[in-house]
Amino acid sequence: MRLDGPDPVNHRPALRDLGSYGDRPLPVIRRRPLVLAPLRPDADDVAGKADRIEKLISSSGWFQWVSKGEISDAVQTLKDADAETAKAVVAELDERGRLDDLFDEIYDGSHVGGGLEGDDRRAFFEDMAGKLDGASLARMANEAKRHGGYTGLEAMTEFAGAVAAHASSDAKVEFVRSLADETLVSDTTSSAFAFVDPDAVAIATVLASMGDDPASLRRAMASLDDKQLQSVMYSSVDRVVIGPAVVDDVDGYVALADAVAQLDASDPAERAQIRRFIGFSMDRLGDDEFIRRLQPEYKDALTSVFLTHFDDLLGASLSDNGAIDREFAEDIESFAHFILFSDPAGESLQELQHSCQSGSPIWWTWRRASAAMAARDSGTRQSGAKRRRTLPDSCLPTA
Repeated sequence: MRLDGPDPVNHRPALRDLGSYGDRPLPVIRRRPLVLAPLRPDADDVAGKADRIEKLISSSGWFQWVSKGEISDAVQTLKDADAETAKAVVAELDERGRLDDLFDEIYDGSHVGGGLEGDDRRAFFEDMAGKLDGASLARMANEAKRHGGYTGLEAMTEFAGAVAAHASSDAKVEFVRSLADETLVSDTTSSAFAFVDPDAVAIATVLASMGDDPASLRRAMASLDDKQLQSVMYSSVDRVVIGPAVVDDVDGYVALADAVAQLDASDPAERAQIRRFIGFSMDRLGDDEFIRRLQPEYKDALTSVFLTHFDDLLGASLSDNGAIDREFAEDIESFAHFILFSDPAGESLQELQHSCQSGSPIWWTWRRASAAMAARDSGTRQSGAKRRRTLPDSCLPTA
């Protein structure tokens, strides 16, 4: 049989031409990719691990306390389990009402008994973050909040940091959705933050870690209604009182802004989330005292988000006759006022001026903010809220 041509006796194709048979092509067999579903954990194994943990965290001995060795063995049982089994064991403990007891022992700070030291506790949280789904992680986060100190803020922040660093994107989105209803809304009329909510801080921490996955960040932000996102953004700035001074710690806001800057404003769904972020940022800029307290990093972060997406936001805000959307015009005015107030000669102002053309609605909103600033020394400058309500109709789209 010849290897480089047809076989004249058996009328077979050459071995080098296996794509046809005579004048007829060979049929192409397409196979679907094999997708393996996660194995369902063995029910007896799950029950056995839950029983073991329950026994370890039950008070025993002469003094009826759980030792450090027992709580360490309990969390090691979860760390040794695969992802599906760990998720099932956590659900089983929660159903039995013992997940609460587990975290009570994890955060036991008494001189006798158990408790996990900081490094061991963080290692446990990081392992769980890499295994569990978002709903299970949110369940654990709530237990950490309940048992980890008076307000639960430090414990929630620690747990959210593990989720931010080790959870999958899908788990992060589900984590945000699961905690959304537990966020609270700060007093927006106050010049200072009334409080920071632990759940909102946790969500801000996780959102800030999603800049490398804009699609998932957009999904997570979209799962929050306006009040929830407002709470998250307000809680990303922590008001710190040091003696008679009040300082706003803006690290959380800066990290969140850096992630939002990675969204694509040319995509309508992502642009909507950018607008929400900018809008809620602008809402805090009508108060001069609030602006005076802010660290330069806040201005830089907000400026980066606003000017990075300015052209796309502007293009989406203009109508066919060239009029600009009222809400975006107000945002521009507030931003210009903010820049003029905090850094009159800064590069941000120059870049904003460069982006605006004389005679355009944007130019007039900037001019109005400039005029308001010029009137400040005479005491006639209007408050931010009043100024926004009295924006001239010539700067805005006609009905």
